[in-house]
Amino acid sequence: MTLLFVRHGESEGNARRIMQGWLDLPLSDVGHRQAEAVARRLARAGATRLYASPLRRAWQTAERIGEATGLPLEPVAGFREYGYGAVEGLTWDDAVARFGLTTGDWGSGKVPGEEGSSAFHARVTAAFEEVAERHRDDVAIVVAHGGTIARLVVHVLGAPIVAYLPFATPRNVSITAFAWDRDRVVLAGLNDACQLEGITAPVD
Repeated sequence: MTLLFVRHGESEGNARRIMQGWLDLPLSDVGHRQAEAVARRLARAGATRLYASPLRRAWQTAERIGEATGLPLEPVAGFREYGYGAVEGLTWDDAVARFGLTTGDWGSGKVPGEEGSSAFHARVTAAFEEVAERHRDDVAIVVAHGGTIARLVVHVLGAPIVAYLPFATPRNVSITAFAWDRDRVVLAGLNDACQLEGITAPVD
């Protein structure tokens, strides 16, 4: 089994450097080019299923992959991005000024409407384990979000729920791979974005 997790292409929110969460913004022009590049790369990956977060930036990326692979898209709400609550649409500096946040404050209840670390972890890992079990013997592609994929890396590596692993944050349309090794799922590839050569894009 191999699960190929693809972060969506650059969104309009990424280009504006705002916190998106469940804010449903489309891909930017660069994001559409990135999506086409990763679709070309995955056209011969041998995948049997294609899943995507229903948020528009992920769905639009997955549409390009679906066209290249011939696979229909299947939405999985569990793979949505972290819900940032009242700071969605703000820059990090604006969020800090309004709520007095530090990096360690996420999930602590300081932001009205925030999903919370435990709820996010439970949602994402439940969806992951279901899909992983379904694909023990084949390949599937999942288009999701930076926070979602980083959370799954934390989960598979066995780090604490609140752990922040800087190396786990994926670039737009990078591929992070998970695979079964006997009776457990392991990290098989991380943040592979070689298809982006020549395409302008921010790292985060």
